[in-house]
Amino acid sequence: MLADGVRRAAEVIGGDAHYFALHVKGMELPMHDPRGKVSVGMGYAINEAGADHLVAFHDTLLQNPASVTYQGAIPLALPSHCLHAS
Repeated sequence: MLADGVRRAAEVIGGDAHYFALHVKGMELPMHDPRGKVSVGMGYAINEAGADHLVAFHDTLLQNPASVTYQGAIPLALPSHCLHAS
């Protein structure tokens, strides 16, 4: 039953099951918690396919090269594409 997704499973189970079926437009939520990454939450909400973690930039604090977060990431030797959007 779960192979068809939690939205369909909740429909089959019935009752209050739909309150526990966490999804956006039928797509289950990925492990990336949007409470600490607002842009991820917005991406989940407005993506036409549902809660896809690949549609929103995760770490917006790494966008500004002058920020403390960005400067702190430099010693981690992250690839340049991780430190700023192209």
